[in-house]
Amino acid sequence: MSTVRHTSRRTRAAGLAALAIVSVSALAACGSDSSSSAGGSTGSGGGSGDNPAWCGDGDLVAGFQDGGGLNGWSKESKAQALQGFKECSNITDVKTVDAKFDLQAAISGLQGMVAQGAKAVVIIPDAGGSGEAELPGITSAQSRGVAIVPWASDPGGEAGKDYLTYVDSDHEYDGQLWGEWMSKQLPDGGKVIFVGGPAGNQVSADELAGIKSGLADNIDLVSGDDTWIEGNWDPAAAQQALGAVLSANPDIKGVISDEGLMSTGIIKAFQTAGIALPPMASLEANALSCEWTKAQADNPDFKLATSSARNWTARIAVQLAVAKAQGVDIPEDELLSPDDILKLPLFEDSTVADQQPICDDSAPEDALLSNDISDEQIMKLTRGEGGWRD
Repeated sequence: MSTVRHTSRRTRAAGLAALAIVSVSALAACGSDSSSSAGGSTGSGGGSGDNPAWCGDGDLVAGFQDGGGLNGWSKESKAQALQGFKECSNITDVKTVDAKFDLQAAISGLQGMVAQGAKAVVIIPDAGGSGEAELPGITSAQSRGVAIVPWASDPGGEAGKDYLTYVDSDHEYDGQLWGEWMSKQLPDGGKVIFVGGPAGNQVSADELAGIKSGLADNIDLVSGDDTWIEGNWDPAAAQQALGAVLSANPDIKGVISDEGLMSTGIIKAFQTAGIALPPMASLEANALSCEWTKAQADNPDFKLATSSARNWTARIAVQLAVAKAQGVDIPEDELLSPDDILKLPLFEDSTVADQQPICDDSAPEDALLSNDISDEQIMKLTRGEGGWRD
């Protein structure tokens, strides 16, 4: 989801030729964007010492696929997945596909990974807008003995039958938290807008359902009850879309956005229109927190709350896929999360003293700082035994 989703990502790939699989650096370089265009392959995990029990004993070929693969959110998602695969030195190869929102590229990419021996695959099935567009290919992989775990974009279908399981934060719950937070900031009510991703995407749709349940009765969601302002998870697109909205509604009192970098474009739209920045609930991004920090001098009432970009949940998906492919159980003291769908607390909240937005000047603008969470912190967070900064 960038970020949301996640995620400033939508363009079309120019055909399927980009799906050629190439060999690149080993998983030790897991932070880099190592695939060429749509397809790629990493080398062995190269780990040393004893593997975690969930890695199993035999050699394994794994796979990672993103329906998008175009921005910082996508790159971080890949990095988090490869970080998980790297824990197992017996994973000899990881096939990767970035489909660039080309549905046919996504379908062919998954088929190619399976044909080349990938037995544990984690996939973000959002190349076709709705995850259900990729469900037939996912189901086919499952029927061929592949342990496949969709995450970050709901594929529909039935977990345990069409695929192993689905891993994600609860997007409707995220939206509910945003709505409730916004209602606290606007006790007298007013107009609020929701800026989401491309039309029809399931993530924004789920968040909208939660937003409506969380908003107080005296708040008017002027972006609509059944749709949202299409910011396309892109700062420039969001800034352009907001220009017309603010011209017609200069009295907007609050903004909810489901992508962090996109939110920086929204801020620019308000500044260009000469309108004071209202409270904003959003997905996280380092650039967004830095914009909040800079804006405090002229807009001290500008409040910000963010949710985790949740790229780190890729590590949960990897653990489940690898253990299933290897036919082993995950010991309780290694299990990252007892639940596959996570109800996560807000990551940042400028109205709470110990949850202030974090601006890291040394990090890239698209850095997603909640992903710095360790496996030990994940285990506490998913069990309700700790917070983001414990």
